[in-house]
Amino acid sequence: MGKKVTGQQEAGHCDEPGRLGAYYIRGCLQGAVQKGFDPHTILKAADIDPAVYDDPEASIDGVQMQRLYVAAAEIMNDTYLGFMDNGNKQRAGYLVGVAAVNCGTFGEALKQICVFVDAFRTDVDLKQQLLDDDVELLMRVRGLVEGFEPHILYWLETYWFYKFLCWLVGQRIPLKRIRFQSTEPDEPVDYTLLFDCPIEFDEDSGALCFDRDVLKLPVIRTEAELRGGDFVDQYADWFEIPGSEQSLARKIEQLLVDLYEEGSHTPTLQVLADMLYASPRTISRRLHKENTTFQDLKDKVRRRMADQLLRGSELPVSSIAERVGFWEPADFTRAYVRWTGITPSEYRAQHNR
Repeated sequence: MGKKVTGQQEAGHCDEPGRLGAYYIRGCLQGAVQKGFDPHTILKAADIDPAVYDDPEASIDGVQMQRLYVAAAEIMNDTYLGFMDNGNKQRAGYLVGVAAVNCGTFGEALKQICVFVDAFRTDVDLKQQLLDDDVELLMRVRGLVEGFEPHILYWLETYWFYKFLCWLVGQRIPLKRIRFQSTEPDEPVDYTLLFDCPIEFDEDSGALCFDRDVLKLPVIRTEAELRGGDFVDQYADWFEIPGSEQSLARKIEQLLVDLYEEGSHTPTLQVLADMLYASPRTISRRLHKENTTFQDLKDKVRRRMADQLLRGSELPVSSIAERVGFWEPADFTRAYVRWTGITPSEYRAQHNR
């Protein structure tokens, strides 16, 4: 078992909570420097005075820290910021996010994230370990560039990943402990600002540990929110935990699920508008701003419900068609082929295999 830390830590050269000193400013940019990028250019792109890079007494706040991480990742096209022998393109990270937001529950999202990371990376292991009442999300990294301070990368990636997971479900996920694969740094950050749990260092792998019931939480975010940068823009402070605000698209998705489960075969835009105390035109205009339409949401909900019934029940296709709002099984089959490229029966057969 590694060293445990339970109390507040000194934040490098800064005693003020929520500020990060030169150790973190220069540390975050060490991969960029080695790969030939100018750290001053990255700082300028993040709207931070480039002079902080050369000032041992400089510090930045949480908003600046997040801008620095985002700017470096964009300029380098590497979410690992040059710390790894093989980088991680931003497009890969986005695809992982798409897989997660299209899941129904947090547990399903974690499974999809692990599947994608396993497909993309041979130097990163990400898997769930189910204990009696807890879940450990294990993260083991290989292939770090020699000479770097490894804890900087583990800290960056663990913070960012944890914030994203909280964003998915719209609430702080209470953690029971955090494990880091690295030793404790000489200038530790204030871990309580985000994690608020015991920290263990010198471990074989990193880990986030939380209660098993968290797996049941619904994913409340949409692909439109992800594509629109909600996660980055709405929660601009590095130390800020995403809250429970929901987009209109997500609210309508939830209402559609309720209506279909209650047996409503034809939930119209007018019905939804009445439930939301707005006009159909207003609903359509707001959905357009979120890069979606009412029909897109209906198709998404119908497909998700159909997939779940095809996988998790022995209902005939005709009954599933009725459950998701189709009067004729043939209409359902045509729609399902349009959504997925295969028939419902073919999907069920593939899943069973």
